[in-house]
Amino acid sequence: MCGIAGIVGFRAPISLDVLAAMNQRLIHRGPDDGGQWISADGEVGLASRRLAILDLSAAGHQPMSSPDGKLWLAFNGEIYNYVELREELASHGHSFRTQTDTEVVLAAYAQWGEACVQRFNGMFGLAIWDSHRQVLFAARDRFGEKPFYYIRLADRLVFASEIKALLADSEVPRTLDDVTVARYLGLALVDCDDRTFFAGVRQLPAAHTLTVTRSGNVALKRYWDLDLSRSASGDATAVDEFRTLLTDSVNIRLRSDVPVGSSLSGGLDSSGIVCTMRTLLGQHPSATQKTFSARYRNSRTDEGRYIQAVVDCTGIESHNVFIEGEDLEKDLDRFIWYHDEPVAHTSQFAQWKVMGLARDCGVTVLLDGQGADEIIGGYPSPTFGYRYAELLTGGHGFTLIRELAAFQRNHGNVGTAVRYMAGALLPDSLKSFARTRLRGTTGLVSNGAGREAPRGSAPPSAPLLRRALYETLTVTSLPSLLRYGDRNSMAFSREARLPFLDHRLVEFAFSLPSDRLVSNGMTKVILRRALSGSIPDAVRDRTDKVGFATPERDWLAGPLRPRMERALADLKRRGIVPADAVDHQWSEFLAGRGLSGNVWRLANLELWIQQFIDRTSSPVATSA
Repeated sequence: MCGIAGIVGFRAPISLDVLAAMNQRLIHRGPDDGGQWISADGEVGLASRRLAILDLSAAGHQPMSSPDGKLWLAFNGEIYNYVELREELASHGHSFRTQTDTEVVLAAYAQWGEACVQRFNGMFGLAIWDSHRQVLFAARDRFGEKPFYYIRLADRLVFASEIKALLADSEVPRTLDDVTVARYLGLALVDCDDRTFFAGVRQLPAAHTLTVTRSGNVALKRYWDLDLSRSASGDATAVDEFRTLLTDSVNIRLRSDVPVGSSLSGGLDSSGIVCTMRTLLGQHPSATQKTFSARYRNSRTDEGRYIQAVVDCTGIESHNVFIEGEDLEKDLDRFIWYHDEPVAHTSQFAQWKVMGLARDCGVTVLLDGQGADEIIGGYPSPTFGYRYAELLTGGHGFTLIRELAAFQRNHGNVGTAVRYMAGALLPDSLKSFARTRLRGTTGLVSNGAGREAPRGSAPPSAPLLRRALYETLTVTSLPSLLRYGDRNSMAFSREARLPFLDHRLVEFAFSLPSDRLVSNGMTKVILRRALSGSIPDAVRDRTDKVGFATPERDWLAGPLRPRMERALADLKRRGIVPADAVDHQWSEFLAGRGLSGNVWRLANLELWIQQFIDRTSSPVATSA
């Protein structure tokens, strides 16, 4: 796990000072080592900061070159199947001098060219300078777990793992992207396409490669996508296959030369990962029995009893951090700095604190349950809504009635299920409008961008639920969660690994019939069945969903209130958002009617602007 940066000059020399400054801004991503490489003509440069996970020796230094010196690689991420790839590449005549996956990436490119990325099972943002072709080849993993940002300037392309590194180049503009800001305020959407909050700065889309020539030609290409037309039988063997795939996904993500633990929220997903790890620990000396959880005193969002159930079941060593609003108030400037862009929900601060706890306990790598909601249906509204809409439009009325009755038994209000279904049946043109109305954000944006969400590329012929999950996976949910997870973990020089995003498991999940995901008033049916007997019944049979929720309203009205009021007052003076709309959101919140998230996003936007747009540097830049 690392931070990478680079500059490709278009027949023009690059600034070595800028490259060094970019690398320095990524030191938190890789505190163990750092390096730079400059081409002989001074027109191409790569930089890297290393967090040593595999082969802790100096042999893992980056940027790393091929044996003939014709290829240079800056690599951020992990290739979990590097052991198997190494054996295959050795059979083709490649030799290896390290035990790193970085060297395997270089050999894979030398052997298979740009198609090598299709063989990687992992998370990555990488850049290879190919002096044979005089081309920079860059790539990002299938789901976008690891970041890659870039901007094309007049005489060069600049790229990095984080935008703050790009800003070390004084010619990178600090200008707001109006479309991104509008989506953030109106729909609470971020990272839903290649745009960022900085006009001109783009992120390489997940499952894409980028090539840059010396003449300035920049080309993007998708190298992988889900096949939504594939259909598994969904018979009794499906549960066994899902369990086998999940177990192997966890198994290869335990490969490490530093301690590996896990986050534990108390929900089904993270509990399943922890319990699966427990059965595999003997095979991995670096794996530990330590888990890290966010807790809240005197709050309905606290998941302590479910966390304790997993602890009692497994005998693991549990570590908890109890979070208060004062913690966020104290850490707010650092939190904003490390995230680079505004954060839509305070729930991400819980993960921030969990990563800090892991650092304090000496665990470098954490497995996490992120991704399960998007692949097997964990969010109640789209999951139930589109499943029931499928039954209604498919003429399965009796099954629908039976399922609605089960929803009533498990959740207590069948009217909620009907609302979910009605929302799923709305035309796409009305869904974003309805979302802004429900959130009460109509007055926050003055253009149509904030009222229209990007759509996924799922074919209309795919089943409704499968299309909905594909959209949460690629547009509305997972991309932002992955950005948050990367920044939270890297702020503390930790690595987060996500077994549910193994592409083999995702491809299988998206081939399953809908009743394997939603049935008898329950979501994630196949996971519940796959984990039967290995996790506590109290966790397996949960019907609620909490996750990393925070007591946000109490925090904003309490310890954070002075910061919120000052930030909202400053935002009104900018004229970005109508002043009366800002006042309305604050008064509605104080009256208990408005959503706390609306207030948070407005204030967070202003505090972010103060750090990244108003200033040329941040006092937080050199902090731990």
